Amino acid sequence: DSLLSRYMTGEPEQVIRDGLAALRANRAVVVSGPLNAAIATSIRFTPRPMARWIAGSLQKARSA
Repeated sequence: DSLLSRYMTGEPEQVIRDGLAALRANRAVVVSGPLNAAIATSIRFTPRPMARWIAGSLQKARSA
Protein backbone atom coordinates (compact mmCIF):
# COMPACT_ATOMS: atom_id res chain seq x y z
CA ASP A 1 0.00 0.00 0.00
CA SER A 2 1.26 3.45 -0.90
CA LEU A 3 1.37 6.28 1.59
CA LEU A 4 -1.28 8.14 -0.42
CA SER A 5 -3.68 5.20 -0.42
CA ARG A 6 -3.13 4.75 3.32
CA TYR A 7 -3.89 8.43 3.92
CA MET A 8 -6.98 8.38 1.72
CA THR A 9 -8.49 5.19 3.08
CA GLY A 10 -7.21 5.28 6.64
CA GLU A 11 -6.02 2.49 8.81
CA PRO A 12 -8.41 -0.49 8.79
CA GLU A 13 -8.54 -0.55 12.58
CA GLN A 14 -9.65 3.10 12.71
CA VAL A 15 -12.31 2.55 10.06
CA ILE A 16 -13.66 -0.36 12.11
CA ARG A 17 -13.63 1.72 15.31
CA ASP A 18 -15.48 4.53 13.55
CA GLY A 19 -18.04 2.13 12.12
CA LEU A 20 -18.69 0.42 15.45
CA ALA A 21 -18.99 3.78 17.23
CA ALA A 22 -21.57 4.87 14.63
CA LEU A 23 -23.43 1.61 15.10
CA ARG A 24 -23.57 2.13 18.87
CA ALA A 25 -24.78 5.71 18.30
CA ASN A 26 -27.46 4.39 15.89
CA ARG A 27 -26.09 6.48 13.00
CA ALA A 28 -26.81 5.13 9.54
CA VAL A 29 -23.88 6.84 7.83
CA VAL A 30 -20.33 7.52 8.95
CA VAL A 31 -17.39 8.84 6.94
CA SER A 32 -14.07 7.78 8.39
CA GLY A 33 -11.01 10.00 8.03
CA PRO A 34 -10.53 13.72 7.44
CA LEU A 35 -9.80 13.45 3.71
CA ASN A 36 -12.84 11.26 3.07
CA ALA A 37 -14.98 13.65 5.12
CA ALA A 38 -13.72 16.61 3.07
CA ILE A 39 -14.47 14.79 -0.19
CA ALA A 40 -17.93 13.75 1.02
CA THR A 41 -18.70 17.33 2.06
CA SER A 42 -17.32 18.91 -1.11
CA ILE A 43 -19.77 17.03 -3.33
CA ARG A 44 -22.55 19.22 -1.92
CA PHE A 45 -20.94 22.25 -3.55
CA THR A 46 -20.05 20.57 -6.85
CA PRO A 47 -22.33 21.26 -9.84
CA ARG A 48 -24.32 18.11 -10.70
CA PRO A 49 -22.99 17.72 -14.27
CA MET A 50 -19.43 17.85 -12.94
CA ALA A 51 -20.25 15.35 -10.18
CA ARG A 52 -21.72 12.95 -12.77
CA TRP A 53 -18.65 13.33 -14.97
CA ILE A 54 -16.30 12.64 -12.05
CA ALA A 55 -18.32 9.61 -10.92
CA GLY A 56 -18.43 8.25 -14.48
CA SER A 57 -14.68 8.73 -14.91
CA LEU A 58 -13.97 6.90 -11.67
CA GLN A 59 -16.22 4.00 -12.65
CA LYS A 60 -14.61 3.69 -16.08
CA ALA A 61 -11.16 3.68 -14.50
CA ARG A 62 -12.17 0.86 -12.13
CA SER A 63 -13.63 -1.31 -14.84
CA ALA A 64 -10.61 -0.98 -17.12
